[in-house]
Amino acid sequence: MAAQRYTVKPKLLVSLMVVFVVIFSALYFVLDAEAKVKQAQLEALQMEKEAYREELRALQNEIEYVQSPQGIEQYARAKGMIMPDEVQFVAGEGAGLQ
Repeated sequence: MAAQRYTVKPKLLVSLMVVFVVIFSALYFVLDAEAKVKQAQLEALQMEKEAYREELRALQNEIEYVQSPQGIEQYARAKGMIMPDEVQFVAGEGAGLQ
């Protein structure tokens, strides 16, 4: 038995090429849209990360201040404490200070 030979007509080749171009174009646009969405999400997350870094820096500065002698003194004075060589003056109600 002799092998059959198939011939491909130019119309079929052109049609197949058009189908492939359409499919790959659609695929490109879908993937491009997804990439843009992912890029926007990435940028939003990077901004959020930077905001958290700023908050972390502020909290670290606050911790450093609170642990410093000036911070401890400020906290103690807010609680009504005084230094050993200081005198505390307390004005009562209706003292009439002017």
